[in-house]
Amino acid sequence: MSTGGLITRSAALRPAAEQPPVTTPREPAREAAERELSKPLYHQDDPGLLQRALDRFWDWVGTLFDHASGATPGGALGLAAIAVLVALAVAALWWRLG
Repeated sequence: MSTGGLITRSAALRPAAEQPPVTTPREPAREAAERELSKPLYHQDDPGLLQRALDRFWDWVGTLFDHASGATPGGALGLAAIAVLVALAVAALWWRLG
């Protein structure tokens, strides 16, 4: 007598609490994740070398300005005033020295 697949279906319909837990050791799981995530499918929209270099440069400049604005009196406004004064001094030297 055939059960018509009822046993298979009933096993698939068991609640998750009755299913044995998945026990994958840490190292094989990490290696499997590395293999999966190294596929080109996951990297087709990654930025190019130039874009990554520019991103790092602008992050560095932003960090410098953040530290400088915290160290100067007046915060960001004080830093802007100092930058304007330095730019004016450079322009005056350029104009004077030719």
